[in-house]
Amino acid sequence: MFQSQIIAPMIIMTGQPDGTLSRRFSSWDGPSKVTFHPKHWMDKDGCCTYLEYLASCYPSEKVGLIWDVASSHFSDQVKEKAADLNIILGDIPPGCTSLIQVCDLIANKPIKHAFKTHYVSWKIASDLDPGGKYKVN
Repeated sequence: MFQSQIIAPMIIMTGQPDGTLSRRFSSWDGPSKVTFHPKHWMDKDGCCTYLEYLASCYPSEKVGLIWDVASSHFSDQVKEKAADLNIILGDIPPGCTSLIQVCDLIANKPIKHAFKTHYVSWKIASDLDPGGKYKVN
């Protein structure tokens, strides 16, 4: 019944993992998980933190996670953490993210389509001579 449940996001902010903001957010009871990284990035440690967060959302459940093939997503450290937490990792093959990734298919595709449709209509209505310049409002 909950196999495709959308969970609250984990947000990575720019900051130190052991800094003041990190300590303040460690006891935050909001719906999202907030974590910090100096480069605002999902590295191996960030991936492990996400896996722990994901496991806490589904206690005592086997979880499947499909990720792109970023090196940090499938490092030995992350694979071991996933196995310890009963999380099965799957990957989206390189170059196929836009074909397979759920967000691209469900959220981004209609937005991109609407934007392209609006843009093409606007451009056709502008109908400039060759070499003319478009003014964008």
